Amino acid sequence: MDDKYFGIVISDREFETFRELIYQESGIRLRDNKKDLLRQRLNKRIRALGLKTFSEYYKLVDEDRSRKELTELIDAVSTNVTSFFREIKHFEFLTGKAIPETLKRKKEGPFELRVWSAACSTGEEPYSMLFTLLEHEEINSKWKIKLLATDISTKVLQRAMRGGYPATKMDSLPGDLLKRYFDLKDDEYILKPKFREMVNFRWFNLITARFPFKHKFDIIFCRNVMIYFDKHTREELVRKFTGAMAPGSYLCIGHSESLANTSHELKYVQPTIYQKP
Repeated sequence: MDDKYFGIVISDREFETFRELIYQESGIRLRDNKKDLLRQRLNKRIRALGLKTFSEYYKLVDEDRSRKELTELIDAVSTNVTSFFREIKHFEFLTGKAIPETLKRKKEGPFELRVWSAACSTGEEPYSMLFTLLEHEEINSKWKIKLLATDISTKVLQRAMRGGYPATKMDSLPGDLLKRYFDLKDDEYILKPKFREMVNFRWFNLITARFPFKHKFDIIFCRNVMIYFDKHTREELVRKFTGAMAPGSYLCIGHSESLANTSHELKYVQPTIYQKP
């Protein structure tokens, strides 16, 4: 049934079916009150495909062996809210403690800093991490920065790789950094290519994928992601993060998140910051 105001209607049964699929594929657990949100976000996609019901769309997703439509579905339900130097205390912690400790730990080599932005959205977070590293007084030419940025949404990754942002997104970026790292073109700030090329952007599903990394990370940001996961999913993800971390490395989570009721092997440092012993 179509309604010019509400679009295609989703039944309780259809909502439950999609909710289970989204949980299995992304770890995102939609609450009962998110039915209307799901309907709103999927209506446009269903209409674009010329379908009339949510059941038809589910059948299409289920039968698509390329999994491209599943990616479109996850893109539609993912929340991507970010800004440069969001939750500034994490970047202050990097400058004041995490980076100096890491440099000291690696004073005999290898002279590589391995950092991962595990839910990078449109790129503001990994680029903020990059600026923090490049601006640190103890990091010189002998150090090589290896910065990985991943996300489950292909759409935000495309925007992140381009590195272009409107002026309204730049308020949290100090003027000297803006001039040093960006070029202004047609009312848009574009990250200079040499800096954009320093970040390795990849599609990655934190829940279903194994962590295939050969080298351990020194710093991992996974912020405002686990808030959407249940306890079991959080514990499994933290376990995988721990396995990918070097001894003495740090995991930063979002300020609305905590591992207080989660089983893990990390040491609590301060709110939202944990260290691998």
